[in-house]
Amino acid sequence: MVAWRLIGDRLVWQEWQEEVAESGASNLYLYDPVVGSAREVVAAYGLICFATDGERIAWAGGRDGTEIYVSDLAGGEVRKIADASSKVGTIAVKDDVLAWSEQADDYTTRVVWRSSTGEQTVVDASGAFYLSLGLQTDGHYVTWNHKEGLADNAVWLYDTESGEKIELAGSAASLDSGRLVWTQAGTGRDMVMVRDLATGLTTQLTNDPWNQRYPVVSGEHVVWYRYDAFSPSPDGRGVFVATAPDAPTAPVFTDLGPDQPYRTAIQWLGGQGYSLGYPATGGPLFRTDAPLLRQHFCVFLVRALGIEVGDVPVRFADLDTTTSGNPYEAQVLATLAQAGILKGNKHGLLNPMSPISRGQAVTLLVRAIDTAHPGPLSTVARK
Repeated sequence: MVAWRLIGDRLVWQEWQEEVAESGASNLYLYDPVVGSAREVVAAYGLICFATDGERIAWAGGRDGTEIYVSDLAGGEVRKIADASSKVGTIAVKDDVLAWSEQADDYTTRVVWRSSTGEQTVVDASGAFYLSLGLQTDGHYVTWNHKEGLADNAVWLYDTESGEKIELAGSAASLDSGRLVWTQAGTGRDMVMVRDLATGLTTQLTNDPWNQRYPVVSGEHVVWYRYDAFSPSPDGRGVFVATAPDAPTAPVFTDLGPDQPYRTAIQWLGGQGYSLGYPATGGPLFRTDAPLLRQHFCVFLVRALGIEVGDVPVRFADLDTTTSGNPYEAQVLATLAQAGILKGNKHGLLNPMSPISRGQAVTLLVRAIDTAHPGPLSTVARK
């Protein structure tokens, strides 16, 4: 049996020696194309897991699975660096950071060791027992899936320099070069998120009706696959690649946290000038939990669709623009009413300050698109 890692142009693999009578005998091998041949790194008893960053290889083993070793691939020297308190389950190494998970009776502990200081720190313990396959490091940060029981799952991130620990809702994290990607649950689906760890700013890469699975980040590229077992549509399947934002911009709205759902879409609204937010000291607020009023949605429509707003005379029981000098919002409502996009109810009211329902929003959107850009909507959609 073989487990392997490909780092750059080097291949490292673990091979169990089945012909050896003593259970647990295993070898690590390295193939380097510069040399053009494979060589044995170590023959170890009880070798459980290994990891490599292309410069060094780390592994755990021993008779009780608690001994941790590191070898420089160039020199070949093997050093025992630590004894875990219980059996090691997974291991990760990059630069001077080594991290591993210890599998105790009914919980999992994550430990970080730094070669520059020799300091060993327990950064997390969770239960019930979990293998913690998501354990990764980029030499500065360490990430893993923190799991409590069968349902609760979160991505945790540890800064080895500051000691700060951050919890992010989601799962299936991948870490590389100061960027973290993971999937975050949305309304009935998983979305791919990417976080710039230096700034803490987060971008939502996907916003479609399909589930996104197991994103992987390498440098500036993010790769994931999309699969929806309940849909026959080919749009719900495939492998996708995106470029992670190089330098995330500061939030347009000051109340948007880095993990705000639909943050990218809201940012886009503000960046395009379609939403100006609520004025406040320090910058505008979006107020994601505030109800969307009919008047607000009408303003979004005219800005996004490029509808020219005029001070036109219309009269409803709760809107009268037959005199000049009306505020912008009233001009927007009058313009849409004159075009037949906005219609009053049976009592002659527009109710501009009432929350808009999903059905009303869709109706206004269809009418507005058909008016501003006639043709794209089908006859059925216009009814």
